[in-house]
Amino acid sequence: FYNLDNEPDIWWETHRDVHPAPATYSELKTRLEQWGTAVKSADPTARTLGPGEWGWIAYFDSAARDRAVYGVDFVPYYLAQARIWELASGQRILDYLDLHVYPQAVGVSTGAIDPATSGMRVRSTRTLWDPTYAVESWEACCYGGVLNVIPRMRGWVAKHYPGTKLAIGGYGWGALGDISGAITQ
Repeated sequence: FYNLDNEPDIWWETHRDVHPAPATYSELKTRLEQWGTAVKSADPTARTLGPGEWGWIAYFDSAARDRAVYGVDFVPYYLAQARIWELASGQRILDYLDLHVYPQAVGVSTGAIDPATSGMRVRSTRTLWDPTYAVESWEACCYGGVLNVIPRMRGWVAKHYPGTKLAIGGYGWGALGDISGAITQ
């Protein structure tokens, strides 16, 4: 398994020494094609994952905030580009849609174990699967606050690149030493 990217939406903040400018749709498409092809050429049995975005906002736009230029949310664009590459070359360069999920409700991803935070921690796992759960954080700003991450991923794959598997390669609900953390794990 080879992850083609890791949280490219925040490279310009976390790795500014090697990537000082925000990544664009175009750059991530090029990297998908270059890295996916290189990995598959070096190891034909390889399974690739991408884009490994850090969270909610990054699913919908690049760090350069150039969504308006492309007229489509980022993850559907990324999947469509992988499909276009496969149709043109006959080579699948993306096997898994990999997204990261880090709950944004105050205190949830910390070690806090007070009753309110513990309850929020357990409740917030519903962002993964429950179409009726509106998040209790700043993420409520968009799409009615309903993340519905796994069904949303399935829908994107079905529409833009059928046959792609799903991965949640990064996540963290915190408090692993507490029952609330163990339940979320």
